[in-house]
Amino acid sequence: ERLPVVDRVLMVEVIEHLEAPWTALRKAARLVAPGGWIVVSTPNLATLRNRLELGLRGHLTSFRPGYEPHISPALPHVIARILGKEGLRVQSQSFAGGDVISMTCGRGWPQALRRRCPRLTSVSIVTAAQRDGADTPAADTPTAQAP
Repeated sequence: ERLPVVDRVLMVEVIEHLEAPWTALRKAARLVAPGGWIVVSTPNLATLRNRLELGLRGHLTSFRPGYEPHISPALPHVIARILGKEGLRVQSQSFAGGDVISMTCGRGWPQALRRRCPRLTSVSIVTAAQRDGADTPAADTPTAQAP
């Protein structure tokens, strides 16, 4: 079944659940109309929590043994490369959601640190890309910010 071309495609915390994430991302990118956008978010593998738990426990927090929903870690540069190969212009990546500090029963990172180091303290990374072709005002650019 063929899906229609659309102005917006959202893949919010989806690709890490798929067995063939890159195939799904390519298909989703092909649905973006000229001037349209795709926004992809996925767990941020570069967080301090992931780094700490990888070093101490030997696994990434979001992809730990016994946690079956997440099966495909997605690196942001791979997402950007695939979207670029599908003819989309990738915007700078941004971050969303504050991560927690490992082994603190859910205590979050201080707000000042989250503002200074979103790559290390945000739970998700967001990639937005646009297909050239239609006049789209710059103000229409999707953005995500850590709260």
